[in-house]
Amino acid sequence: MTILKETLTLIENLENDIYFESLIGGLTLYLENFYMGVERILSLIAKEVDKIIPSGGSWHLQLLQQMTLEIPSIRPAVISDETYEQLNEFRGFRHIARSLYAYDLDSKRVIELGSKATECHNLFRKDIDKFILFFF
Repeated sequence: MTILKETLTLIENLENDIYFESLIGGLTLYLENFYMGVERILSLIAKEVDKIIPSGGSWHLQLLQQMTLEIPSIRPAVISDETYEQLNEFRGFRHIARSLYAYDLDSKRVIELGSKATECHNLFRKDIDKFILFFF
């Protein structure tokens, strides 16, 4: 998350606008990759533990929702409601980031999500650590 913090600091202290779009584009890619990594972990849990992987046009949302549910005698909820809310923001952003050109993105929104990424990462990691402890 150090790169994230350094990028946000650069954007904040930027004196030359020529680099702004590049930094926003880089931050967008970073945030998209962060969410995709989380989604890969959740997909593996769905496949290996739940034995149910959502499909269809809204599978990304269904996967997040599935991970908030306890499956009795199989597993506890993987993520908390708070983590779900934050991850759902990143899920929506990932969809937009993949659908638009970098120069069409709302730079304020990118910066806002960049500022939330560390907290979201920490919440997710705490939930995953708790989930792993259930099995050991």
